[in-house]
Amino acid sequence: MTTGDGGALMDVLPGARGTDRVWNHVEAGFAALALRSGDVRGHGGGADPLVLFHRPRGRGVAAVFDVGERQAPDVPARLRALLEEGFTTGGRTEPAPESLTTFAGITFDLAGSEVSWTVHQAGDARCYAAEPRSGLRPVSGGGPNGSVQVSTWTGHETSPCVLVCVSKGFFVAGGTPPGFERLLWETLLSAQDILHWSGLLADRTRSFAGSGASVVVVALGFEDFAALRASFRERADFLNPVPEQGRA
Repeated sequence: MTTGDGGALMDVLPGARGTDRVWNHVEAGFAALALRSGDVRGHGGGADPLVLFHRPRGRGVAAVFDVGERQAPDVPARLRALLEEGFTTGGRTEPAPESLTTFAGITFDLAGSEVSWTVHQAGDARCYAAEPRSGLRPVSGGGPNGSVQVSTWTGHETSPCVLVCVSKGFFVAGGTPPGFERLLWETLLSAQDILHWSGLLADRTRSFAGSGASVVVVALGFEDFAALRASFRERADFLNPVPEQGRA
């Protein structure tokens, strides 16, 4: 994970949590976490999630990667390297056809209170966007029958908002989009800070990650972590209503 101020990009190194790898960073108006869950050495596929943000340009990219069917194991890592190089050099940030694998990536631009985004997705990895009142909604589709044909979507959000990329590992192992949203906000509300949130999310995701799963969460426009957490409390309560006591 890298973030930038001025002309430089700063690397955020991963931490280890059992067999998981987790990254997190927070500053005014920008917070991000990434995790790669499961025994990634044992499974050998995929690549670390990618998060890049250059504050002076207000531009960033987030992506997750898996090995697609009939794909060489090194393809995700090569695609990740190409996307990172394209972002840092001001070049291409969408995948070339010869680099196809199962992945989901979202490039975003900040302009005042508007966040415009472009999603590139192939296979069963997915991207989502969330605003505090409306909650999580898909901004990409799922690839049919393991297809790695690239699809592209564009759109915009109103800041503050959250952008999310999830690899196929979560859903292949039995997770669902509604279940993922509940997991996301439940762990957020239980967390004391971004480091704690990444750890809680890794712990909960691990139960779905028999073949490994990657998640990236980027929060834009929130004053600090406490503001991010408070913004989604109402949405979390809506998804998990407390039964009224004494009702017949």
